[in-house]
Amino acid sequence: MAAESNLNNRADIAKILSLDYAFKFQGQIDKILECLGVTEKIAMKEGDQIKTYSATVTEGSTSIAEGDVIPLSNVELAANDPVTITLKKRRKSVSAESIQASGYEEAVVKTDEQLLRTIQKGIRADFFTFLATGTGTAEGTNFQTALANAWAGCQVAFEDDAVEVVAFAHPNDVAAYLGAASITVQDVFGMKYLTGFTDVKGVFLSSLVAEGTLIATAVENIKFAYIDINGNLKEAFPGLESDESGYIGIWHDAVSSRATLDSVFMSGATLFPEILDGVIIADFTE
Repeated sequence: MAAESNLNNRADIAKILSLDYAFKFQGQIDKILECLGVTEKIAMKEGDQIKTYSATVTEGSTSIAEGDVIPLSNVELAANDPVTITLKKRRKSVSAESIQASGYEEAVVKTDEQLLRTIQKGIRADFFTFLATGTGTAEGTNFQTALANAWAGCQVAFEDDAVEVVAFAHPNDVAAYLGAASITVQDVFGMKYLTGFTDVKGVFLSSLVAEGTLIATAVENIKFAYIDINGNLKEAFPGLESDESGYIGIWHDAVSSRATLDSVFMSGATLFPEILDGVIIADFTE
C-alpha cells in the first residue's frame, strides 16, 4: 500500500531540525550583537580578508594668530596584518546502534546542541584573541578605577563624548565588586553580561580575559563579519539548511551504507575590533 499523502517522513524531520538550529543560532548571534551595540554586519566570501587599523594623529599648532593660515593636522591609518575569514566545517556521526540504545533525543538532538555550543565558544575565543591585540593601555588600583580609566581611554581614542563603551573582564575580578553594586545580570551567548555601570553600556564576563586585566572599546569599533551560507553553498548542497541571515548552514543526512546519521555544521562568523588602538587594555591589582 502506498504511503499517505502529506506524510512527514525522515527527510522532512531532518530539515525541520536543521532549520530550528539555524534559527536558534541566528537568535543567539543577534542577541550578542544587540548587547554589544553592533549594527554593522559584513557579508563576506571564503578567503576574504578582515582588515584592522591603527591610527596616528599629528596635530598642527592650535595657537594661531588672527588671520594666519591654520596648520593642517594629519591622521594616518596604518593597516595591520589582515586576517583571512574561512569557512569552518564540523561533522558529527551517530550510529544506528547509539540511536537505538539511547533514543533519538539523547543520541542526536542533545549532541547537536553541544556541537552548536562549541561553535559559539569558538566565535567567543576568536573575538577575545582579536581584543588581546589592542594597543591602547590604561591602569588602575582596582577593578573600578581600571574600568573608569579604560572608559576615559576610549573617549580619547575616538574623540567623541557620546561614544558608548563596552568592557570585558574575568569573573574573579568582578566578584568582589558585585556584592556592593546595584547591577543587572543577564546571560548572553555563553557569557554573563552586567549592566548598571556608570557610563559603560555593559561588562561581559569571560575566563578568556586574563585575571588582573580589563579590556574596553567603543561599541562602534566592534564589527561582525560572516560568510553568507545562502547562495553558492546552498545551491551546491541542496540538503544544507539555513535561515534568512545565512550565519550558519546545517545538514542532517542519513548515510545508509554506514547506518549512521550525520550532522554537518558550516559557519564563518566572527566578531572583531576594527581600530586596534581604540581597544584599551587596563591592568590593575586589587
